[in-house]
Amino acid sequence: MKLLLSKFASTGVSMNRVLLPPCCTACRHGASSLQGVHCKEVILPKISTQGNSHIYPNPSLSTSKSTLTHLNYKSHQPDFPQQSPASFVMATANLVLSLLFLLFSSLPSSIVAKDDPGHVKVSVRADYVVARTDGNFICATVDWWPPEKCDFGDCSWGHASIKNLDVILGVRCDARAKFDAVVLTAFGTMRVRIGGTLQDQVTYTSKPCHEFKAADGDSDYEFIDGCISLNRWDKIHEFFNTTGAFITFGINALHGRVKGHDGVYTGPWDAENARFFIRHIVQNKQYVDSWEFGNELCGNGGKPNFLVDGKQYGLDLIAFKAMLIDEYATFGGPPKVAAPGGFYVEDWYKNMLSTSGYGVVDIVTHHVYNLGSGGDGNLVDKVTDPKVLGNIVRTYDKVVGTIKSAGPWSSAWVGESGGAHSSGGKGLSNTFANSFWYLDQLGMVSRRHHKVFCRQTLIGGNYGLLDHDTFVPNPDYYSALLWHRLMGTGVLEASHDGPAHLRSYAHCSKNTPGDVTLLLINLSDSITFEIEINGSTKSYEREIRSRPLAMDDKDQSKREEFHLTPKDGDIQSTLMLLNGKELRLDGKNSIPALDPMVVDASDPLRIAPRSIAFVKLKDFNATACK
Repeated sequence: MKLLLSKFASTGVSMNRVLLPPCCTACRHGASSLQGVHCKEVILPKISTQGNSHIYPNPSLSTSKSTLTHLNYKSHQPDFPQQSPASFVMATANLVLSLLFLLFSSLPSSIVAKDDPGHVKVSVRADYVVARTDGNFICATVDWWPPEKCDFGDCSWGHASIKNLDVILGVRCDARAKFDAVVLTAFGTMRVRIGGTLQDQVTYTSKPCHEFKAADGDSDYEFIDGCISLNRWDKIHEFFNTTGAFITFGINALHGRVKGHDGVYTGPWDAENARFFIRHIVQNKQYVDSWEFGNELCGNGGKPNFLVDGKQYGLDLIAFKAMLIDEYATFGGPPKVAAPGGFYVEDWYKNMLSTSGYGVVDIVTHHVYNLGSGGDGNLVDKVTDPKVLGNIVRTYDKVVGTIKSAGPWSSAWVGESGGAHSSGGKGLSNTFANSFWYLDQLGMVSRRHHKVFCRQTLIGGNYGLLDHDTFVPNPDYYSALLWHRLMGTGVLEASHDGPAHLRSYAHCSKNTPGDVTLLLINLSDSITFEIEINGSTKSYEREIRSRPLAMDDKDQSKREEFHLTPKDGDIQSTLMLLNGKELRLDGKNSIPALDPMVVDASDPLRIAPRSIAFVKLKDFNATACK
């Protein structure tokens, strides 16, 4: 008989030699035939196994276009008396199974998807929005750390803090030009949170200001007794105001308190120094979008469970809100109040909200460093481990649950998150690999009803979006910018039937009603995922292929893809490629064009190993996005 087999040899796929029928023991030992059936070597694509699944080394291989060749079997009348009926049945059964294997191994992957982990169906519910983010969901921080701040022998802050950032920007024209380009021109508007660990060691003064002092061993802080002059603040505000930034400013919430023997600060907050500062801001009509009360006064950020009791903190919030209402009476009303800017502890957060009461806290902020210490030598493994990336989900859900039960008038923000704490991980936080963590967190937290995600930092430490010396964007900067430009505020439900190494998120596209943008992250180092997209209950690709195309509707049948990969395939590279092109500032310090790869909407969508893709579906016709 004759069988048609796909000829894989010309495709470059590694080959395996298999003898058919496999039950022919004599053939395996060199005999040319048995029972009148000529044994023939059949060349098949070599396959690897993972569990019980068969994985083709190149999932993009299309067997439908392969050259066909014939394999001939010469039939003879078998000598039945020499073989028992049972043996004959077994031989026949094995032959049939072998032929079935050949048949199904040559079918397109879409037909045998359940056995091919590279083929994944991504489903998007586009008939309703499951959550909404703020219009300026992307946020970055500017901290207070002095140049003397070092972690694990690495001093990564330089002149990148609120205390000295204006100095370098005022002196170095090249730095100012880069900063203007990446913050003002590229983002248009960006939320900047000014604050961090040392904000509760800062006073506000009209006199020239001294630098932070190194603390002794009994302090909760590395540096103490800092200050900022009104003159320096005016320069900082002018700079950020010209970039179109929305400022969240962290006020000192420890002022006037006394530290007890148990490490807890007692007594009420002294508001007078903060009032002096805020009055100056109001009188000079300087816009601050929101005020945050203190930093990490609760939680497990290397301190006691809390530095201020939750009930006392709630009472102080009432006083802070009242002061803002009073001082902003002639300036259109007070900005929003954010609190507590700490690590989530359920009882403490509930106590804070119930004590402060209705309408006092507008924004509930919490900090996230779910990768652990920046000195951990396993950080690269962590950012590619779906279990590690997902270990913070419960915290996100519990924060939202606490707000619903104790402060439903408030919204949730991640007020600070750098992945790895203690200035970030050198060799990770400023590399392509960190975008696995960063973008996955953006997708995860927006789906879980958080309005804003503040990245530690805009500049400073190893985790800055910009290099702290050169101001050149790191890979995460481009990830943040693509999110800002492509992902709208409407969050959609996205799921898939593949392994956990594929992460999928969906939003309404920004500024294009009815369109949907997917974020797909491939953590696997070996599997190329071929994606089939389903919209609610129908296949998006089949819908596109079957729809008649109007003469003026050609663009609507296209798909825009933004594939992010590391330079030279090294995920610890500090250089990122967009659709194969290196992302660098040009000679005029301008951000390179972030142009998509435009393909037919019905073409296969493939996500390479260890890569990230934003995919804009231009004809999804999502009801929830109109």
